Amino acid sequence: MAYYYAGCETDLDFKWLAMRSESAIPVQEEFRWVEWGKGVSGVVGAGTFAGEIVEFHPFLLAGEYVHAGKGAAFGLGRFHLDRTL
Repeated sequence: MAYYYAGCETDLDFKWLAMRSESAIPVQEEFRWVEWGKGVSGVVGAGTFAGEIVEFHPFLLAGEYVHAGKGAAFGLGRFHLDRTL
């Protein structure tokens, strides 16, 4: 998005971020795969994660705000972060 809409590239190390994802431990999860038809499918549900996840906060906040991803134009790709814990 930064490249196409802001004309700049990021120097973020996504491989490092992927390795850090191993520290995100699902404490409670209620996710399931749903197929709505006509090739539209995805994950729905809720979950709670623990661990060293502070590095993910900027990406999660951006994702919550812009709903980027496949099918976002149709209302897909949306998620909400609960900050009450």
